Amino acid sequence: MLFRSAAATANLTPGMPIQVVGAGFGNSSTDSATVMIGTEAAPVLTLINSTNLIVQVPVDATLGPSTLTVSYKGQVSTPFSIKLVALAPEIEPFQAPNGSSFYDASGNAITSAHPALPNTEVFCLAIGLGTTNPPQVTNTVATAQAGATQQVQVMVGNKMVQPDYAGLFVGGTPGFYQVSFKVPADAA
Repeated sequence: MLFRSAAATANLTPGMPIQVVGAGFGNSSTDSATVMIGTEAAPVLTLINSTNLIVQVPVDATLGPSTLTVSYKGQVSTPFSIKLVALAPEIEPFQAPNGSSFYDASGNAITSAHPALPNTEVFCLAIGLGTTNPPQVTNTVATAQAGATQQVQVMVGNKMVQPDYAGLFVGGTPGFYQVSFKVPADAA
């Protein structure tokens, strides 16, 4: 079984971190399964346990139908059908322990007890925002900002907001994007 970080689906984007669920995936980061997307290796970012892996879809994977297979000690899984698409944006759920996907400039979760205020900057993590400039590199943590090449917009209430930044999450997990935007002055 395959999951995007935020929702179960077979539609993936190049560069996206995904969770692969099965059995017999290994015992440690030095003894883990190999994941292939089509004919290309997908790097294992995290071996959660012997039944869960976080891998990254190779950045240069070809769009269209493909398969994902997992192999460990000579045993190869049945191919799992996937579809690689250019964009599949999703906000990552619950980055804070209290269940908020959004946080302020100090890293505090945006909640009903700590709401975002008009004219303040809000951040969230996302996946599936597509290509970046400079280009994302498979299995590499971003060390500098690399903006998404496709336009990213955020809705705050009924207002469309242009983000101040939408690109790779500097210092974060490969394939994660950070989106920052200012809450409109007239937001309720």
